Amino acid sequence: MSKVFSARFVAGVRLFTTEPQSLYDALFKQPWVVFANQAFAGPKSVIEYLGRYTHKIGISNHRILNIQSDKVTFSYKDYRQAARKKHMSLPAHEFIRRFALHLLPNLDKPVPKRIKDK
Repeated sequence: MSKVFSARFVAGVRLFTTEPQSLYDALFKQPWVVFANQAFAGPKSVIEYLGRYTHKIGISNHRILNIQSDKVTFSYKDYRQAARKKHMSLPAHEFIRRFALHLLPNLDKPVPKRIKDK
């Protein structure tokens, strides 16, 4: 199973990168450990578990407090201050940019590296 998984994984990596062949050779020289265990509650529970993560949205409607032509106000929790609830207003284009960071990338094209905002 390790050989099959590593071959498929590296094949997927090759689709999105242009790394030298030496990198791929080095990946295959390393021992791969694949641990796959049967789900205790069956396949349906696995799908439900993954569904909770794959169908989340960037922000819930109830957190959007106000929308104006050039500004969006929303609530958020500041975990640096004991999860205190706060409000933030952003220019509409910045709100859309940040929201778009939560969308899945188009996997037909290489995914650009993202540098975290500070």
